[in-house]
This record gives sequence, structure tokens and C-alpha cells, in this order.
Amino acid sequence: MRAILTKLGIMAVSIVIGLALLECGLRILGRYPPIAPHVMPAGAVFRDKETDWDITYRTNSLGLRDIEHAYPRTATKRIVIIGASAAFGQGVERELAYPALLQELLIKRSDSTEVINVSAIGAGPENYYMLLREIGLRFHPDIVVVNVFGRDAAESPSLMKRTLRALSHNLRLFSLVRIVNKRLSDRRSAEFAANPDRFWEFLRDRCASFHSAGDCRDIVGHFRASHGSSMNMLAAAVLSDPEGVRQWVDTDSTSEGWSYFVANITAITRLCKEHGAKMVLAFMPEGAQVDPRQVALESSLGLQRSPSVLLEPGTFQVLVTHLANTLGVGVYNPLGLFRSRIHGLFFEADLHIDPAGHRLFAEGLATYLLEQGYLTSR
Repeated sequence: MRAILTKLGIMAVSIVIGLALLECGLRILGRYPPIAPHVMPAGAVFRDKETDWDITYRTNSLGLRDIEHAYPRTATKRIVIIGASAAFGQGVERELAYPALLQELLIKRSDSTEVINVSAIGAGPENYYMLLREIGLRFHPDIVVVNVFGRDAAESPSLMKRTLRALSHNLRLFSLVRIVNKRLSDRRSAEFAANPDRFWEFLRDRCASFHSAGDCRDIVGHFRASHGSSMNMLAAAVLSDPEGVRQWVDTDSTSEGWSYFVANITAITRLCKEHGAKMVLAFMPEGAQVDPRQVALESSLGLQRSPSVLLEPGTFQVLVTHLANTLGVGVYNPLGLFRSRIHGLFFEADLHIDPAGHRLFAEGLATYLLEQGYLTSR
């Protein structure tokens, strides 16, 4: 027995030494830094073809969809935008996404202000934390706007996934593991884009966990007949996890997803305070809270919303407003502004805001920052 234990001990020490050497090698070579899983490759050009758009994105030297920004200040105030696909501007040209529009508006309405977009498609609260820690703070922002969406509080990662994420924040070996997983996921997305029939077959199979096979066949068939066969992220979300999508509005404050959201937003707040930056949580409304046509679209995919969804504030907004007040940070909630327009702010068959939605969001955010004293009017 003692010999067996000795061998196991030697094996364990050897593995630890090997992993330590691999970590050292990655650091020496400058490969797979902690930020790598959270951004796209630097200088990338890639196509995104979905139901409502066919557009090409380009990234700068940091892997962000923005112009190049110098670290030394060139403006009186600096705003860093942290967010996911909406802030990234998925589905619209970069110049029509709200961070670029905010910059345009503030040039006219305030003292010299520079807006830097540090956002990524598919990001969530943990990604926001790393985007701010590794990139955003390097620009020494005066204001950090974190764009939150109900989906941010619907994710409940397993203990193993949380552990991997925490380790990857400082160890490149675990950053490498995340990058490999991401590339495998990207490969499957590319296969779906090349063969949409496979994408919809996959969704039919996922849908069968919640509806009958016949209902799923009808749902998918009707959607494709109405909107075409290109990939669609709203359909993917609703058919794969209808309860998760429901919680984009009706967030459960006792859920692991909400706890995980709170932990990451609290960590982001701490970073901002440590670096002297003011922080604002900016809501991105869910389409079903604004436009009856979005409610009907989700219904056609098998998700029934409460009749009050178009009238009342969502639980997510209520919970996040309370959290912001507790943490002492600002809140920009454009839900009322969006409801005053109702139509034409979201893509016809997708969850993302369209160019008009981006324009309205930017106008409301500019007004909020000026009226609340974050910026000075001219």
C-alpha cells in the first residue's frame, strides 16, 4: 500500500510540475492571456448571416468592434461601454450601433467626450468583468456603462464551469481550455450557417424536450415559411430553453442565475470604485416588453407571455434597480422611452434592436448622462 501511495504522490507531483512548466511556457510566449476567451481575434473579418441581416464585422487590434483608441487621454471625459451583442451592434453597421451614435451625439451636446466600445457577441456578466478588468480599465475611464439584458441573469453555470472560469482569470492554461471549447462551439455554428437544415433539425430535437414532436415540426415549419431558413438566435433560444427566455423578463431572485449575476456585477462595481470610475447599469429592453409583434413572434415559437408583459416593468428591471441602489451606481432604463414608440425598434424576426432602436437607445443614454451630471452640457 505504501508503495502505491508513493507512486501516486510522485505522479501527482509530476503532473503539477508539468502543468506549471506549461503555464510558464505560455506566459513566456505571450499566448492565451486571460482576456483571450472574451474577445474575437485581433484584426478579424467575419460574416454574420441570420434571418434579418447579412453583415461583415471587423475588429481592431484588441479584438473589439471599434476604431483604434490610444491609451493616453485625448478627451476631457472617457466612457467605456461594456456589453454583449446589442452593445457590439450585432446586425447593424458599426456606425449605426448605439456606442458610435452616443459618441456622435455627445460631440454635439457635451464637452469633449470619447466613447470606447468594449463589447462582445455572446458575452455575459463574467465576460463583462473580464472585459473591464483586462481592457476597459486600461483606458482610465471616467464612466463605465454596463449594458445588461435579462438573459444575463438566466445563466446558471455548473460548479465545474465556474471553477474553470475563475482559474482562467489568472492562469493561461485554463484560458487555453476555454478557447478550445469556444472554437469547437464556433465550428458547430459555422456548420449550421453553411447548412441551415441541420440548424433547424437540431432545434426540432431540442424543442421536443418541451413540446410534442408534431408541435415542434409545425413550429419550425411555420417559422421557416414566414421568415426563411437562415439561422435565428431568438428561435434557438426559445426552442432550446423556453423557461430561460421567460426569465429574461420574469427573473427569479432565488435562482442561481440571479446570484451569479449579482456576484459579477458586484465585482465590476468594486473595480470601478477602485479605479475612480462612475458606473451606470443600462438596461436593454426585451422585445416582448415593448412591441406586441415581438410577443406574437415568441408565441409562434411556443412561448406564451403574461398579458402584462407590455405594461409592467419586468422583474429583471426591478431587481437590477434595487441592486444598483444598494451598490450605489446609476441606472439607465429606457423601457418607457421604447414603449412610447412601440414599433420599428427591433428586427422583425429577431431579439436584437434595429438601427432605429440603437438611435433611440443612444439618444436616451446621452440625455441621462447629461441630466444626471455625469457629463457637462455645452
